[in-house]
Amino acid sequence: KEFIQFILHAEPEKPVLVLLTHSSYPNDCAYHQVYCFDRITGTRLTNAQILDLCGVTQAEFEAGAADASERCFRSIYPDTMGDDALWQEQLEWTRSAENVNADMMMYPDENGKLMLLSPIGSLAGASYYEHSYPFAA
Repeated sequence: KEFIQFILHAEPEKPVLVLLTHSSYPNDCAYHQVYCFDRITGTRLTNAQILDLCGVTQAEFEAGAADASERCFRSIYPDTMGDDALWQEQLEWTRSAENVNADMMMYPDENGKLMLLSPIGSLAGASYYEHSYPFAA
């Protein structure tokens, strides 16, 4: 099962087209890609440009991205599981620089808010599943 989501920003100061692809496979895995384009120039935006567009500085991103991935993890696996070694290991992996960094997938949502898309550690099935989640709480 595959689909493409289009997010079109109509504001003249934010002429952005976002293509978010989703591909599902029989083994219950889904993979995503995000492409953000300036509709006027036709060029693909860099992550630095996306952060600027969303009003997030590099320092704010570096300080908050791991926390955002942790919020996503905790929304899937509640704190009541916090004593479990696998839970702790997957949370640490989810927050790690391997997953949360300036090269990760990101895009502005329909309201111009920064969304992140990254692997979130799993306690069952695959070792991780990709999730999209807001940068800000």
